Amino acid sequence: MSPRGRFHGIAVLLALTILVVSATPASAGQSAHGVGVIVERFVDDTRVTPLSGDSPEKPERTLETSIFYPTLGAGGAAVPDAVPDTDHGPYPIIVFSHGFSATPATYEDFIAELVAAGNVVAAPKFPLSSGGNETPPDAGDVVNQPADVSFVYDEIVGLSRDDDGPLAGLIDAKAFGVAGHSNGGITTMGLISHECCKDKRIKAAAVLAGTPSPYGDGDYNFKKMPPFIVVHGTEDSAVPYEDIARVFNTARAPRAFLTVEGGGHGSAATPSGPAGPSVVASVVDFFAAFLEDDEEALARLPEHAVPGVTDLVDATEKGSKNKIPIEEGPELDRLAEVSPDRGLEGGQLVTVRWSGFSPGGVVNVVQCSPDRSEGTAGCDLARGKILQPDPTGEGELQIEVVEGPVGKAICDADNPPCVIFVNDDSSLLPEASILVKIRFAK
Repeated sequence: MSPRGRFHGIAVLLALTILVVSATPASAGQSAHGVGVIVERFVDDTRVTPLSGDSPEKPERTLETSIFYPTLGAGGAAVPDAVPDTDHGPYPIIVFSHGFSATPATYEDFIAELVAAGNVVAAPKFPLSSGGNETPPDAGDVVNQPADVSFVYDEIVGLSRDDDGPLAGLIDAKAFGVAGHSNGGITTMGLISHECCKDKRIKAAAVLAGTPSPYGDGDYNFKKMPPFIVVHGTEDSAVPYEDIARVFNTARAPRAFLTVEGGGHGSAATPSGPAGPSVVASVVDFFAAFLEDDEEALARLPEHAVPGVTDLVDATEKGSKNKIPIEEGPELDRLAEVSPDRGLEGGQLVTVRWSGFSPGGVVNVVQCSPDRSEGTAGCDLARGKILQPDPTGEGELQIEVVEGPVGKAICDADNPPCVIFVNDDSSLLPEASILVKIRFAK
């Protein structure tokens, strides 16, 4: 990914900062297992938790992790400390990454479906991007989350090798899958396709309303990925459908793409509603096919699409040319300016004007450091204007500029100019983002 590509991908992370998925009731259906859950506190003392808002840097990363596992019975809500079903194990291990401002509990109904089908699912609560913390959630910490997932996997495999405990002998360490929704889908993309953090032990993945986004140094390689399934709604206002469709069309790995017709951002991880059973069955069978070599599950994949509700593009056969049709919109002459753009002082309001953007979309405006490798960690999200309605494709708004630290950089007269980042409709296309330099007074 080019330096500019690393910067324009910020738009998606910004959009996710104001979207939270609500937990929904689990869909009805037959299940092979009941669901148990334990909570473990894993501490990685080899990596720091960076400064975030009023929260100081910490010398370690603490990951409170809910571990869901099969028990005797038939589905239902997770039961704390329930006796595991060891007779039918060991089971594949899937690490699930939650979305921005969410927690593992947000997805408990979806996770329960995976467990009832015969998987152990570990869901870490990320230290900065999760909800329920003393400080506001920080989307920029997504750059550290792929390593969190790999660390949690190692810890859980270690527990399964103990002689006793609820996970003893329960996990097939070679059947390692990952899944994630929204910001967790971005985490998953890093784990399966980015040079910074790809974990080659992963055998299959599910990207739920996710997309590629900046990860600092290194690039994405979509032609060398493990088998993966994408689930995405056509009306996702935070993560454009077309962006992940382009990734799917570029990839060569066995893959599938389940489109939720008219689905919003939460539709990719919601087990209830018209699309819920189709989404759950598709993800369950994809993991069964590629974590357990279940040929019958692979053959069932096309059967899960529901006409008018979901549509599946199946490219699981080697060398498949099946692709997602993408309707390219008209060529746009995008322009953006900031006034004033020099002689600025901290706290000053500047006016951002744009034209030639996508009518009926949204616009994202935020001040960022000149270091494009930082992703959202290099942007002032607190004062940013995110997902602002843009009915006509042109308009203006005001934003307060920061003089001083922005990410790892300093925005002032003595350092390279910072930028105002203006993005059209959360698109990842390089031409959809305009960077306007701003300069501060001496």
